[in-house]
Amino acid sequence: MLKGLLVAHERKDYNSVYILGVTIRDRAMKTWATYLSVGGLLLLLSMALVLYYKGAVVRPESSAPNSRTLGDGGKATVATVRAGPFWGPSARPLISNIDLRDLPLAAAWKKSDPLRKKIRNRSGMPDRDPTAYASARRPDRVRQAVAGISRGPTPWVSFEGISATGFLPPDTIGDVGPDHFIQMLNTHFAIYDKTGTMLAGPSLISTIWSASGFPGVCSSANAGDPVVLYDPLADRWLLSQFQSPNNMCVAISQTADPVSGGWFLYDFTLPNFPDYPKFGVWPD
Repeated sequence: MLKGLLVAHERKDYNSVYILGVTIRDRAMKTWATYLSVGGLLLLLSMALVLYYKGAVVRPESSAPNSRTLGDGGKATVATVRAGPFWGPSARPLISNIDLRDLPLAAAWKKSDPLRKKIRNRSGMPDRDPTAYASARRPDRVRQAVAGISRGPTPWVSFEGISATGFLPPDTIGDVGPDHFIQMLNTHFAIYDKTGTMLAGPSLISTIWSASGFPGVCSSANAGDPVVLYDPLADRWLLSQFQSPNNMCVAISQTADPVSGGWFLYDFTLPNFPDYPKFGVWPD
């Protein structure tokens, strides 16, 4: 552009200088505008594809959840959940007012009973001997082989919980509230006071649903991977376990009393099997 201006100036043709300058400048601006437009479109398209495949796009349900009338006149809905962040349809629970002390006790497992292994192979690959597989691996360099010398504080209370239920692994879990301790062990649960006195159980988890007249898989079977949480913000309890094919059975206590205070019972249907689920407590 500078060369063209100088040449035109030497010829004393100022009109040519003006026209040449505008022509070159306009052509350059149009070229850069084209580059920016194409680049912006490609950037937006790439971001949309990344968000879609990572499941960050919100896909609300297009159909209302199924509802059914339950035994005590209550109404429950089964909410269908998709992968990624979502706004799921609301689910109305079955309101249960049973006393958990009235549930049938689970039969105690004896050492002579068979051991039931809960090792699930969902990959479609042939089963492998876990012992042979472990011996073929390289040694774990960060594995602690010797116990440390420091000790934890002495517990205020120590008492026996639920004994073995015959499953491997046992999926042990428990949580403590102001007045209760709830332990869950694979397919069983029990409720204790803070001194270790058993108040309810040990019973099968499914009996909470079956004794309340809740239809479906939550009442008929126990698949395990239980979760128990005490919510100190709401002063409520959560109990759960998964069920086949893709169900989550969740119970929320109506009051702070998990024994006789009543429960809200849910059955959520998910798109995939909810193996090893986790829950959290949040202020709102």
